[in-house]
Amino acid sequence: MPGSSGTLDGAAQIVVSAESIALPLMPGKLVNLVGGSDLLLRVMVQINNKEVLAVIDSGAIASLMSLELAQSLNLSISSDECIFSVIGDKSVSSLGKVECSLSIHGVPMADNTFCVFPTVISNRIPLLLGVDFLQNNGIELCIKKRLIVKHCTTGGTAEIYLDDLGHSRQVMLVGLKCFANSDVHVEPGKVEAVPLDCPLPNIEPDHMLFYSDDAIDHSLSNDIRGFSGIAGPNTRHVLMTTGGSALTIKKGQFIGTVSTVVQLPSDQTAQPNGIDIEELKSQVNIAVLNSDQQSQVFSMLCKFGSVFSGGDTDIGLACVTEHNIKLTNDTPIFQRPRRFPPPIADEIERQCHELNSLDIIEPSNSPWSSPVVPVRKKDGSIRMCIDYRQLNRVTVPDKFPVPNLADSIFGLHGTKFFTRLDLVRGYYQIPIDEQSRPFTAFSTPRNHWQFKRLSFGLRNA
Repeated sequence: MPGSSGTLDGAAQIVVSAESIALPLMPGKLVNLVGGSDLLLRVMVQINNKEVLAVIDSGAIASLMSLELAQSLNLSISSDECIFSVIGDKSVSSLGKVECSLSIHGVPMADNTFCVFPTVISNRIPLLLGVDFLQNNGIELCIKKRLIVKHCTTGGTAEIYLDDLGHSRQVMLVGLKCFANSDVHVEPGKVEAVPLDCPLPNIEPDHMLFYSDDAIDHSLSNDIRGFSGIAGPNTRHVLMTTGGSALTIKKGQFIGTVSTVVQLPSDQTAQPNGIDIEELKSQVNIAVLNSDQQSQVFSMLCKFGSVFSGGDTDIGLACVTEHNIKLTNDTPIFQRPRRFPPPIADEIERQCHELNSLDIIEPSNSPWSSPVVPVRKKDGSIRMCIDYRQLNRVTVPDKFPVPNLADSIFGLHGTKFFTRLDLVRGYYQIPIDEQSRPFTAFSTPRNHWQFKRLSFGLRNA
């Protein structure tokens, strides 16, 4: 059977006949069994508590497993046969089929059928995941980022970032749906603990999650709200309350989503302002310069000492064009503030008052409002972020040309010395146009604010 050419390399390639494996009729696809697999996405998978190296080939119509691997996993091999048409007018019969389940870095996958091939065909690839596996599990691939995205059947996604060897760099859960695990009656003005049913993968115990009920407005009464906040894999209840009338939450009813909390790196401490020449000499490494050049550098740094920050609260203001937000639809979007446990709510208010004192935000009466999202940093503290997704959907994207790298490098010709400058809290050094400030408004349980400086998360930031 003729096979269509693929993106695979190697001295020997195999074509899997679609008819022989009971899949929908389609042209044969090359399977990169014997040739090198360096161009394919490698991933470590878990089968029967054993780690196995696999490659993902979106051009292969079937998933394959070596006989040696099937035997080592004690899998039962059925007598069903697949015929492999080999380039060169030859054919190789499979030894049967096996069916098994596997997981990728703790994320469970659906059961899949694998054709078992003789181990002698390839001693490099014990397991190949083909297009049948990708379709069965709703998987998208981003080869450039070495990213596997699994769309969960109940809603939400699991994003698995891999290194070059197929090991996990990070697993992120995005918008996994939570459901009530039993009927709960909520009286007006009272708080009830609702048992959660959320199919979380096997993630680490310290994996931080953020619970939100923003998506339930159309499935439950607008009177009922959950307490958004940071949770862990062992969290089994969510606090909910109603203000209007009594309401019964039914078992299996959708009550919110959980997503991974991104761990941000700790803030770097800026150099203090007003340092003297001796302190400056101890901090600047310019040993490659001669004494005259060193004196010129120190003199210049002292002359422009006011540009150095004295700390996180010593924020400058860049002399650049003010950031302007243009919308495709100026109908205000108001999202109610999320509820947080008292310690997190108090920390958010404290940070808002600090930003107000630094002239970064100001009180607002804007009809716009985006919700606050607390993000936990590596040192355990909370960084306040704003969820601008609704605003970004109606924001006109900037069409500013990206500088040409070749031109930039050519412009460095003949240059001997290079300097790297880093702005302290750089976003907050960019002013926002006064007419655009109301669009950046956000609400906390106690106040309503808007940004005077650029906020992280805006579409064109």
